[in-house]
Formats: sequence, C-alpha cells, structure tokens
Amino acid sequence: MSVTDRETADATVSSNLLRTDSLGASMVLVVGLMGLQRLIGLVRNVLFCWLLNDDQLGRWSLANNFLLLAAPLVVLGVPGSFGRYVEHYRRSGQLRAFLRRTSLASLLAALVATGVLLTSPKWFAVLVYDDPAQGAAIRTLGVVLLCVIAFNFLVELLTALRLVRMVAVMQLASSLVFALVGCGLLYFTRLQEEAVVIAFGTSCLVAAAWGFAVVAHLYRVLPRVEVELSHGLLWKKLLPFAGWIWTGNLIANLFTMSDQFMLKHLSGLAPAAADSLVGQYYSSRVIPVLLVGVATLLASGLLPHWIDDWEANRRDIAMHRVNASLKLSALGFTGGGAAVLVAAPLLFGWILRGKYP
Repeated sequence: MSVTDRETADATVSSNLLRTDSLGASMVLVVGLMGLQRLIGLVRNVLFCWLLNDDQLGRWSLANNFLLLAAPLVVLGVPGSFGRYVEHYRRSGQLRAFLRRTSLASLLAALVATGVLLTSPKWFAVLVYDDPAQGAAIRTLGVVLLCVIAFNFLVELLTALRLVRMVAVMQLASSLVFALVGCGLLYFTRLQEEAVVIAFGTSCLVAAAWGFAVVAHLYRVLPRVEVELSHGLLWKKLLPFAGWIWTGNLIANLFTMSDQFMLKHLSGLAPAAADSLVGQYYSSRVIPVLLVGVATLLASGLLPHWIDDWEANRRDIAMHRVNASLKLSALGFTGGGAAVLVAAPLLFGWILRGKYP
C-alpha cells in the first residue's frame, strides 16, 4: 500500500470514529448495551457473594469505595468538566490544546496520588481498613488507581464527544473482563478479596487501552492549525466548573461510603467482625447500586446532547429534552425501586441461599 493510500485509509477510519451519535441512536445503544453490561454486573456480584465470605466481601467493598472516591478526587474534577467544555473548544478550533493540557494535568495528579499511596501504605491502611497490617493491599490499590483514573478519563472524553457507541463498548468490555478475571482468580487461586481488586484494575486497563486507541485516531485528524488558546483563559474558564464537579463528586462519594465507613470505624467491633458487617451491607445494595449506575450512565450520555443544542442556540429544544428526560427518569426509576422490593425475597432467599440474612 502506498503512502497516499495509507493516509486515505487512516482518514476514512478516523472520519468514521469522529462521527458522533445522534440522541436517539445514543439512547438505543445505551439502553441495549447497558442492559447487557448491567446483567453481567449483577451476575458477577452474585458470584462474588457466593465465592467470598462476608468479611472478605467487606474488604473488597471498602477497597472499591476508596477507588471510587479517590479516582475523581485526585484529578480535581478536570475530566468531569469534559461534558461541558469539549464541544465548546471543538467548535472554536482549540480542542487539540484543550486535550493536551487537561491530559497532562490529570496524568501528573494521578502519578502524585499513586506515589503517595505507595510511600505511605500504613496510614492509608488505617484509613481504608482500620488495620495497619493491610499495607500490601494499599500498594495494590495504588497501582489499580492509575488504571481506574485512565478508564474514567477516557469514558468522560468519549462521552463528551458524543461517541456513545465507543463508551458502551468500553463499559461492556470492562464488565466482561472484570467478571471473567475476578471469578477465575477466586475459583482457581487462593487469592481472596485481592483477586477482585486485581480483576477490577485489569478490566479498567483493558478497556482504557482500547479507548486510548480510539482517542489517538481522533487526535490525529483534528485540525493542526489551531486558534491560540491562552493558558490563563483556559484554566480561568475550566477550574470553577471543574471545582463544582469535584465538590459534587466528593459529597456524593462520601455519602456513598460514609455508612460503610461508620460500620468499619465506629462499630467498636474487631476488624474481622466489622468487615463481615460491611460484607452483609454490600450484599443488600447489589440491585440498588445497579439502578444508580444506570441513572449515572443515562445522565452522562444525555448531557453532551443538551450542551450541543445549547451551544447551537437551540435553547427551546434543549429545555424540552431536559424536561422530558426528568419526567421519564422519575417514572422509570420509581418503577425500578418498586421492582427491587418485590424481588428481594427471591434474591436473598433463593439465589443467595440465605448466606446474607
């Protein structure tokens, strides 16, 4: 193949990747692949409950909560602002500079956070597990944290670019790898909750590698002649919004983990007994957390389309879509909550065989 033919082929592939998904196509993809992904997640969590004792399940839950809190916390909310500003800088011809600077800032923050975890494992072992003997687990979390941050960064970026099909594939691949590697390690090795942590990091790394390949294609076809983007103007615009995203994530994630934190640190029980309580509590949230994940995925998929309408001065359409989404979400998730109550005896009595009373 000649150089010209190769360049033409690359341009065709990249053009296809740059094609954004419409709102209708996005929702069909989200609902379809999300349903499959969430089904895999539900089966995976049930298998984890089968293969782990409640104290081991509790330590995985504590590790998972820490990763979910730390990943957005250490990058200062910058990836969370993509949904608001990627379309703005894309239209103004400054997307290359925007991506370079936000990527570098996020990478530096992630490396610093990982370095702190690796050099101060005992302090974080007390914070996360209330047990200084868990230093080795904290070092593992430090490495996994990098993978989680990379995965979250790419998901936020591709979602903001309205490439929902790419995000859906990433999410599905991550869930599938997590289930296969996690259950495989638990069944075929002597690893316990460490197997789940390693599997989680592996799933994020595999999905992030595929997402990075997609973003690399996109970056190559962006206009190389850019409108100048001042550092001061960029961060002056970005940081206030990112700060609110950071604050919102912090409050929401602290709320999510505060109950388990209290069980672990304030129950007055021995570490193993407290871990068992956390494991029992984790099992009770398998389906509710599933519904929350669906809501989050829908919200992140809808926002870039609303922003696109807003930036194009289609304000009436944007407001109509926001109102319709809120009404449909309220009806859908109220029904979902009722279904959880009806299905609870089936889950805990038959599927989990009374293991988590």
